[in-house]
Amino acid sequence: MRLFKSFISVLFGAAITLPAMAEITAPEIRKQDVEERFGQRLEQADRAENLLLLGIALDTVSTNSRFKDQQIGIPYLVGDGASYWAMLLSQGIRSPDVLVNNALMLLFADKGEGVIPHDQRVSAAVRLLKAAETRGYWPATAYLAEHFFELARQAARPPMMPKNQIQNGYRDESIARYVSCAKTGFAPCHLKVGIWYMADQKVEAAMPYLKAGVELVRRDPRYLKTPDVVEDVEFALAILSSPTLDHKAEERELFAALHSEIQGLRAPVNGIAEEQL
Repeated sequence: MRLFKSFISVLFGAAITLPAMAEITAPEIRKQDVEERFGQRLEQADRAENLLLLGIALDTVSTNSRFKDQQIGIPYLVGDGASYWAMLLSQGIRSPDVLVNNALMLLFADKGEGVIPHDQRVSAAVRLLKAAETRGYWPATAYLAEHFFELARQAARPPMMPKNQIQNGYRDESIARYVSCAKTGFAPCHLKVGIWYMADQKVEAAMPYLKAGVELVRRDPRYLKTPDVVEDVEFALAILSSPTLDHKAEERELFAALHSEIQGLRAPVNGIAEEQL
């Protein structure tokens, strides 16, 4: 425990002071090794964390990824040891893998007595992911979009007044990142932008995003391993299936087929954690 406390303190301090190789092969690790490092945290991930893990998993195996030379993800944290990545960060190395892996450790390390409080760890992870975002790492953008959306939602609660300046600031940060993330072809971002436009009663603007998000999910079943994405797809399909909307016959058939496929489907909470192993 003393060693872990020391590591997390170094990691937190390095994140606060924030101002490349051949194709990588992920190390082979066991589920037991992951549980020893992270406990049940991966299975208890919130929506923003799930989107980050999903984005990392998809980008890691993408043939078009700009980050094939980067060792990003849970296997590298477990295989190389968290202290290794914290050391690189403390030495001033700011490559995407160093930034993201340290953010993952801050977000998911099994919490013990006396370690940095959760809200401070999240704040430090956000700094790291913002730095990764400036280097073009789109899964960081997906996380930050949802993170700021949640802050906007919390700011709308009493005693805050609706549409206050703080809420609007978080909202603007969130929607800008979702639109940027959607351009990478990440289905959850398409769906969220479409749902957001629907909430603002901008039906015409919402339709292309909802259709694109549904089509991406239809083509890649890995999305259906994330319960948050399944919920968004079901919501999108409910909108798209409205008889008041003018769709082509083949579109309606696709919507109905996908809706039938995911009826009763609820992916295991740890689907994305296992995707990375």
